[in-house]
Amino acid sequence: MTPKNPFSYVTMLRSDGVLVLTITNGEGNQAIYGNMFLATDEINSEKIIIYQNPTEGLLFIDSATEPIDGLDLFTIFGEKIRSLEGNIQSLDISNLASDMYLLKLASETGVTISRIIKK
Repeated sequence: MTPKNPFSYVTMLRSDGVLVLTITNGEGNQAIYGNMFLATDEINSEKIIIYQNPTEGLLFIDSATEPIDGLDLFTIFGEKIRSLEGNIQSLDISNLASDMYLLKLASETGVTISRIIKK
C-alpha cells in the first residue's frame, strides 16, 4: 500500500558550511532546516562574574573589561520573561518562582548565556 502523503528528504552541504535538510510531502509542501549559528560571538565568560547563584532574589553582575549593555532572562523553555537595557550590574528575581532560568548578557563584543537558579 502506498502512503497517501509520502515524504522525501534531501540533505545538502552549502559552500558556507551550513548543512541543510529539506523535507517534502506528497503535496509539495516543504520544511527546511539548517545548522547555522543563531547568535553573535560569545563574550569571554571568564571576564563576567555572576554571583549569589543560586539566589533567593538578587543577582550581581560584574564585568571587569566592558559594561553589559543589556540582558534577557528566559525560562528554561526559552520564554523571555524580562529584558533590560543599559549598564546592568544587578538583577532582582525575587518575584520569580523557584526554578532554573537562562540569563543572556550582551555587550559591545558579543553575548554570553548563563544558567541561574532561583531558590
